Amino acid sequence: MIPETLSALETLGAAHQRAVLKRAADQWEGEARPRIGTAEAYVDTALQGEFDELDAAYHACSPTVEGLLAEYLRKHQDSFVEIV
Repeated sequence: MIPETLSALETLGAAHQRAVLKRAADQWEGEARPRIGTAEAYVDTALQGEFDELDAAYHACSPTVEGLLAEYLRKHQDSFVEIV
């Protein structure tokens, strides 16, 4: 669901996070990858650190996605919450 997530990040104003996700998606799709069939294989793959730089870049983004979501909710509360 990369296209939908990129669009959502754009809507939130999360330009930096969107750029990091786009780089990660391009990197992931840039080579053929075998299907990971077990939790152990997933962990082994993750520990290779291919995306460590992008993980760090995402966590360095400011404002955070959580902050942007809170701001979006504040601005569009009527679309989400009905107080009765």
